[in-house]
Amino acid sequence: MPEEWDDDEDDWDEKIDDAYDKAEIPRSKGTLTVKTIDGREYYYLQWREGEKVRSQYVAPVSSA
Repeated sequence: MPEEWDDDEDDWDEKIDDAYDKAEIPRSKGTLTVKTIDGREYYYLQWREGEKVRSQYVAPVSSA
């Protein structure tokens, strides 16, 4: 869990569970990455399917 989410551990767990469910990949697969979109940072789950890198939104970097 990212330290920015230390105060919202239950909410983080729910968001990461949702991302894995939507991605339909096992927990052993995937890496948490940060993407900057319009000047804001967001966590994404990324994994490889053959030659393609797939992404699934998780949550904003800041839980506030």
